[in-house]
Amino acid sequence: MPDKNQDLPPINFVDDVIEIPEIFHSNATGEKFEKCLVCEKDLLDERSLYVIEKAVKRYKKFNTTDTLYEYAMCIQCHEEMLTMFSDESRQRLESYFKGRVDLAARRRKLLENEKRDVADWIDSCIIKNKPSAECDEFQIMCECTGAKMLFTYSPIMICDEVAAEMAELLSAKTRDDIGRFKDEYLGIPPELKINPRQPEPFLI
Repeated sequence: MPDKNQDLPPINFVDDVIEIPEIFHSNATGEKFEKCLVCEKDLLDERSLYVIEKAVKRYKKFNTTDTLYEYAMCIQCHEEMLTMFSDESRQRLESYFKGRVDLAARRRKLLENEKRDVADWIDSCIIKNKPSAECDEFQIMCECTGAKMLFTYSPIMICDEVAAEMAELLSAKTRDDIGRFKDEYLGIPPELKINPRQPEPFLI
């Protein structure tokens, strides 16, 4: 959970947006996400602000991947979802990110590539620089408006190691609340989990 209050450079809504790349399309339909996971708001309306997140499991032996879950959620529902995080959990997660990555410096460096290539932003973990190709699991996240993806502090990728470390920072109540949310809206099948003893992927 990066601290979005860091002093990021302002977003240019002309130069710092691109058409939502295929990697952030729905795996289920092959098309752009159209509805908010929770309230079913129309996300492709140009006035809609929303986030997309995917958790991916890699089968290195077979050189293939499975999507553990994917969702698009309007900014209002996303902010409501974040209230599930206790103050203790939120402070721990924000401290975890703040002590490991300078989001403003990262954004400035990546925006030097005028092509705005999404791969530059998500091919390696934002914390450990671990390539996605070496991950057993990884999560990607971006922010969008209508049919466009924004280059803010995201898009980002976090590797399996970071997801596990973040999960360890959560309070018991936050874990329970996230678990109920995932059961209701995401329905992650047990057979798609790496190992039942390891922390599950969870919402960024």
